[in-house]
Amino acid sequence: MIDFPIAMEMRVQDRYESQELFRDRQNGDLVWEGLLWAGKNQKERAAAIGEMIRAGAVGGPFAWRQARPENIDDFFDRIFITGLFRDPDALTALGLLESIGVREHNAYLTDFSLASIQREIREAKEQAKALKTYSIDTLSFDRQISVQMLSWVLDFKLKSEPFIMHSYPVNQMHGVVQNLTALFLLFQPLSKPEDGMNYVLRLKQIPVRMKQTIDWMEKQRQKGIVPPHFTVEKSIGMVQKFLGQEENLFYSHLKSRDYPEEVLALAKETVAKQVIPAYRDLLKFLEKLLGEAKENRGVWSLPNGDAYYRHMLRYHTTTDLTPEKIHELGLREVSRIEKEMKEIFAAEGMEGDVGELLKKLGADKRFYYPNTEEGKASCLADFEAILVRCREKLWPLFDLKPRVPVLVRPIPAHEQEGAPGAYYYMPNGDGSRPGVFYVNMADMGSIPKFGMETLAVHEAEPGHHFQLSLQIGMDLPLVRKFGDHYTAYIEGWALYAEKLAYEEGFYSSSFDRLGHLQGEMMRAVRLVVDTGIHKMRWSREQALDYFMKKTGMDLDASVSEIERYFVMPGQACAYKIGQLKILELRARAKQQLGDRFDIREFHNQVLKIGAVPLSVLEECINQYIYH
Repeated sequence: MIDFPIAMEMRVQDRYESQELFRDRQNGDLVWEGLLWAGKNQKERAAAIGEMIRAGAVGGPFAWRQARPENIDDFFDRIFITGLFRDPDALTALGLLESIGVREHNAYLTDFSLASIQREIREAKEQAKALKTYSIDTLSFDRQISVQMLSWVLDFKLKSEPFIMHSYPVNQMHGVVQNLTALFLLFQPLSKPEDGMNYVLRLKQIPVRMKQTIDWMEKQRQKGIVPPHFTVEKSIGMVQKFLGQEENLFYSHLKSRDYPEEVLALAKETVAKQVIPAYRDLLKFLEKLLGEAKENRGVWSLPNGDAYYRHMLRYHTTTDLTPEKIHELGLREVSRIEKEMKEIFAAEGMEGDVGELLKKLGADKRFYYPNTEEGKASCLADFEAILVRCREKLWPLFDLKPRVPVLVRPIPAHEQEGAPGAYYYMPNGDGSRPGVFYVNMADMGSIPKFGMETLAVHEAEPGHHFQLSLQIGMDLPLVRKFGDHYTAYIEGWALYAEKLAYEEGFYSSSFDRLGHLQGEMMRAVRLVVDTGIHKMRWSREQALDYFMKKTGMDLDASVSEIERYFVMPGQACAYKIGQLKILELRARAKQQLGDRFDIREFHNQVLKIGAVPLSVLEECINQYIYH
């Protein structure tokens, strides 16, 4: 995805230059297509990378001399590595190379220009054509699964071509501002002397990333693709907050480490002369765009918007369910969950409309921590205690367990506004960085105690941390271990984990069970609201009214949810679709296997294949049941 066209302005002892080369395999040297770094130890670095890649589950030596590798495993790895080595942002986040002493990629930013996206689509066409030349019938079942997954990914990329301009590169949920913050503050290594210079070199490329972003949004504007008004307004506030810091966070982050004064001076100068002006340019463009972003509409209002929404639903749910069928499914699930919640409320002597009862529950001050540092510390400690109980009560349901820990941490203050209530970051490739369960503590009034157990199960154990940390540690082709994420599988698993804890009596009280059901209700409501916004042309206010009525969530939390759906069309539908599919497959396994059914073996089957489209998951479970 990157040519690295940026000329470095600093002189450094080991100068890195990007090159598009073919590496040749002779006398043990590796064949590579993609990126090679110039430098006196180039061959040694390439060999070390190759050894690391082989240790990460590549089956056998590389055979990339041919335009088309004879071994399909080499073909899988070639596609993954070619793409990855054009994406230094992802290389840094994965943390695959630092353990073998390769750190130069941390000096670059990924190219997000239109030209790079167009080139990726051209390459996907060539890769799809090459994949069809392999004889699939003679492959093992596991390799057939890899072929199906790669076919799905390539097919989606090709069908994305009409919609490459439709997503919003700057918004209140994710985009260039949040991505750069996470890259520099969370993923960028700062443990070696050369890391300080790599950090500064990467800072110098922020103006190019911002220009690419602004150019992209200008092209969108000319095509009539303008984000909702609230999106632009909140993005402006986010950039203003970045610019209004007394000491810039990029500089203060580096300053907190033990680097020489000359490196810190270069960083300070780079921030002042290049980073800050680049963010001001983005702010100026957003302020101009605000005058044109006068409506809050779903993607139906964009050019070819209905087709784009169906495309995104297919991507996130990995199914061909229509918006209409998803809407109907959501209504049925909402009705089912309401009935279950009424029974629990009745047992507590509470009668009435479920939404109103949940609202009263949410307003009860006994369920909240004080909005103080002490209250936040108590909340984190209680989350830790919940995870200890998870290991005692829920781990026995699994054979496969994470080998790296998960930590509970607050979302950094500068990222809290517009961020979700919680999210998870998986470990890096070598396991040296733990998984992290982040909690938004901007307002402790948004963290009800009765929702903490189900939240911890979802984000950490046995939810996301089990699935994602296991995936990167398993013997899978690289394209499956680190490649495309499948939202329906990943979020469906985390929501299934919540339901599993409910079935196993993990939740401590009837209020904690209601907290779980409120979370499940929200995921069911998402099916209704997401399709309502993007297909049925619901207004922001109409969606907000339905959401609050059914979930009982307060105004601020509900607004954050609804506005998320506007900028991430289809994504919110993946949770319930994925959970329902896993529950369906478990019921099928129980029915067919009878006394031979073992919940641990079922979980093994779901987890050991890694994230896959739901159709592939179903095929794998059928193989387990019937063979």
